[in-house]
Amino acid sequence: MRAAAEKSGQAALLAPFDARIARWAEDFSAAQAERSIAQSLHAINRDDFPGGQAYYDAILQVIHDDELAGAHLNARWYARNAGIFSKLMNVTRPGDRVVLIYGAGHAAWLRHFARTIDGYEDVDAMPYLERAAAR
Repeated sequence: MRAAAEKSGQAALLAPFDARIARWAEDFSAAQAERSIAQSLHAINRDDFPGGQAYYDAILQVIHDDELAGAHLNARWYARNAGIFSKLMNVTRPGDRVVLIYGAGHAAWLRHFARTIDGYEDVDAMPYLERAAAR
């Protein structure tokens, strides 16, 4: 996808995300020595995490010639998350309560599946993380 963005003159689409992610990662790393695990989980799961769905939405437009690089990366990302949720569905039964821990970039699609597939419910972890981080 990056190569296609370079070839098509669309690299500027990625630059703001790259800069935000680099700043975020630097700040996150610097703060880890003083943070508890709960505080770190709270920080990485905030809505302003720069590596989330907004990045995948923005790269949809990356196209070089007939290569739909952004769309193909999004399709692979969707398939990866569909596979994760498929495995979850195969190990859970009605009434089970599950904590699913994955990187923050997975959140949008995993929440989508939990919200739209009958028998599953998305419970926002942030209130729990906020309480734990405040301790």
